Amino acid sequence: MQRGSRSEGRRQHSLVALIAVSVEIFVCVRALAGGIFGPAIGALWYVAIMSHNFTNYVGANDPQLAGEAIMGGGLAWLLTSERSGVRSALGPLLVMVIGGFWKHSMIAIPLTAVIWLLARRRASAIPAVVASVIAATAGLALCGAIFGSDFFRNLFTARDYDIAHLIGNLGHLQWSALAALIWLCWVFTSSTDGARFTALHVPIALASCIVQW
Repeated sequence: MQRGSRSEGRRQHSLVALIAVSVEIFVCVRALAGGIFGPAIGALWYVAIMSHNFTNYVGANDPQLAGEAIMGGGLAWLLTSERSGVRSALGPLLVMVIGGFWKHSMIAIPLTAVIWLLARRRASAIPAVVASVIAATAGLALCGAIFGSDFFRNLFTARDYDIAHLIGNLGHLQWSALAALIWLCWVFTSSTDGARFTALHVPIALASCIVQW
């Protein structure tokens, strides 16, 4: 009974995380491109695609969406801070470190954030990047001290790699095809920070997804 209650609680957390990620999408798009209509469409599109085509994550006993909500919170914080002129990126990067401990395979957001920061203002970004790396290393060391070598064995559990599995999963990309087409038209005709940031983030995220598939 207790196990069932815990599983039900995790499903509810997944639904809350879906809403959180959609709000974070709205905040990120607004920070990058401004306006209300575009960010709202992006947030609602995400909810629609996830709820219809990725029900193995939505309302499921799975940590994926909760981890994305943590990572997305860090990204929303970073982008809104950048827009408002706040120079320190340490807080957002530390939130991303926490997200990495929730689910370690989510690398696209922190990798994009670090590259973006170093490309825009290397001198002022380096201390925050170094501090976040130190925090991640300290967290891994602490987990190793608490859980022992089993922690790292579980972290690097062997996986099966199969081209057929990759090909089968590529079909999921069709649900984002129209959004990707609209995005490509915008990127190739815009020189805004939003276009430049997404031109960095989308390929990194897609590559990470395909490699993990």
